[in-house]
Amino acid sequence: QILFASAVDEGRPVLTGILTEVVSGKLDFVATDGFRLAHRQFNLPKDKTQFKSLIPKRTFEEVLRIISEEAIEEIHISTSANQNHVVFNLGSTIVSSRLIEGQFPNWGKIIPQKIAARALVEKEELLKAIKLAAVFAKNEANIVVLTAKKGILKLQSQAKEVGSQENEIEGEVEGEELTIAFNTKFLLDAISNSPSTQVMIEFSGALSAALIKPIGVEGLEYIVMPVRLS
Repeated sequence: QILFASAVDEGRPVLTGILTEVVSGKLDFVATDGFRLAHRQFNLPKDKTQFKSLIPKRTFEEVLRIISEEAIEEIHISTSANQNHVVFNLGSTIVSSRLIEGQFPNWGKIIPQKIAARALVEKEELLKAIKLAAVFAKNEANIVVLTAKKGILKLQSQAKEVGSQENEIEGEVEGEELTIAFNTKFLLDAISNSPSTQVMIEFSGALSAALIKPIGVEGLEYIVMPVRLS
């Protein structure tokens, strides 16, 4: 649900990892490549346990593979005595990995606090509209323009050779009328990974990050940075 948002480019190693943190009975997993962010939070039994590590994406992929194959229900995570390795105890299997060194971005500051408009729409309708927009936008920097106005979320894209297209989706859209542009891939990744039938998109301004929340799924959110139109 969140691994896709981590960076592929090894130029900034800290962004290729997943921040894993336990504070005040909350377990947070955060991934970002600087253009989008994915955050998953779980509630834990309240105790004084604290944990903070930057774990390689590849390690999580291996752990998830083992969990799916062996139907594991309980996982124990710990770090080595010298704090440079993480150990996953998966019942009969132990996975150990070196941690990534460096300072992960202060992700809490990226989450929008002021909401100017919000749109509650059907996930599948939105996916179809984004995919159609992506076809037109693939040679034009992959940009889709969203306009939120009362009851309607409009998606527009264009290509010099083909022309332009627009699609309107009905939904519970309220707040200020605003227009904002996104990279189609980043928007598509967030929506397609949402494990729900409806999604809420919260806009804080035409040049501010949008917050995407799957309806009915607690503790999961995606943030996508906008594209500045010339």
